Amino acid sequence: MKGLNLVPARYATLLFIFLMTLLMGLVLSAIFELQAGTPFPDFILSWLKRFLGTYVIVVPTVAIVSPIAQRIAPLLLKKAPSTKELALEGYRRLAVAHKTGEFEPYLELLSSDYVFQIPMEPFREPQRGIEKARSFYQTVLSFKPNITFHPPVRVTASEDTVVIEFEDSGDIGGLAYFNRIAASFDIKDGKICGYREYFGHIDLALLQKMSPGA
Repeated sequence: MKGLNLVPARYATLLFIFLMTLLMGLVLSAIFELQAGTPFPDFILSWLKRFLGTYVIVVPTVAIVSPIAQRIAPLLLKKAPSTKELALEGYRRLAVAHKTGEFEPYLELLSSDYVFQIPMEPFREPQRGIEKARSFYQTVLSFKPNITFHPPVRVTASEDTVVIEFEDSGDIGGLAYFNRIAASFDIKDGKICGYREYFGHIDLALLQKMSPGA
């Protein structure tokens, strides 16, 4: 619907208060008249008189109460995590999982159409679904990892993607492990829907050992 553009935008708040109090005053005064049983011939004039009396009460009430309500309302609403907050929570749960072996808390953050890619065979191509992710982490657990995720070096966030650059170290199957990683989290509707991992440094012999079928 095309607007009439009759009032400058800077007066939007005043226009809102005026229209809301006008409508409230008309509705309330009409209800009062109906409750009083005012006969129809006298209804309109009596309604307008009551409206004027009601309006002088409604206007200051709304002007005072509205800012208070606007401050209270956000406190009562459950705030959804931002894209960055959700990605960092995923990173935190992955960090815990690589220490404890408990990957289910991370999987709870994933969407049903989750897609991930890891730079090792056979996971280089996009893998789809939570069960594929669960299978991958079961493979990881079979090598008895003891890995520490260090605090992110850099976090870069856009509207729907967050890239976390970090280092992790420890051992996998008794072999020393150190890696520099850039992990990309895709976010949609409050869930992690995609994950891509890029290795900056990893021992090639270790990578070959971890590849299924090696």
